[in-house]
Amino acid sequence: MKKEAKVKKCFSGIGGQAVMEGIMMRNRKRYAVAVRKPDQTIEVMEETVTSFAEKHKWAGWPFIRGAVSLVESLILGMKTLSWSSNKAIETEDGQEPEQISKGGMAVTIVIAVLFAVGLFIVLPTVLANILRRWIANEYLIALIEGGLRLVIFIVYVLLISLM
Repeated sequence: MKKEAKVKKCFSGIGGQAVMEGIMMRNRKRYAVAVRKPDQTIEVMEETVTSFAEKHKWAGWPFIRGAVSLVESLILGMKTLSWSSNKAIETEDGQEPEQISKGGMAVTIVIAVLFAVGLFIVLPTVLANILRRWIANEYLIALIEGGLRLVIFIVYVLLISLM
């Protein structure tokens, strides 16, 4: 018989996201963003992350820590996305580009969230409710609603890939 090698699994805590013309990577304590500028050089920003849960013990409690982590990730993601988009549009002749304001970014986020909720939650629910006139089985309605969400998501990804 073959002996199976035991592999020790370790969690690195490293994650990231795509940003305009670059990437952001982070671990528990630090993050870095690398962006390709119009002159084809790479600019890197590196900073320390201080978690809200490290300052406030109650923010590390179960159920609360997930929400805190989500909000922190969203804030960091938007901060790095804003920084990268400003770097990606810098002009080669030294002209200062128009910066994306915090208010403009907030409006963009609100519109994006409303669009996502409408497309992936409200639309499948409305379409499934229309089918309730002809289908009485709740399990079948739930299955159809889930299928609609899946189809909408796949079509959305295919359309995004064409950009």
